[in-house]
Amino acid sequence: MFHNNGDTMVTKKQNIHVKSRDSCKFNTQYIENVLFSNLYMITNMTLKFFLIG
Repeated sequence: MFHNNGDTMVTKKQNIHVKSRDSCKFNTQYIENVLFSNLYMITNMTLKFFLIG
């Protein structure tokens, strides 16, 4: 349990370091990922809705 917590803390620190070092690139990639995943989810939901309905 403690080992997992330590791993997540280290990962968070690394993510913060990467974000502060190259924030613009990281932010655009993050936004693209979020938009893509949301679009994918919405498309999936609408397809399921139309197929079921």
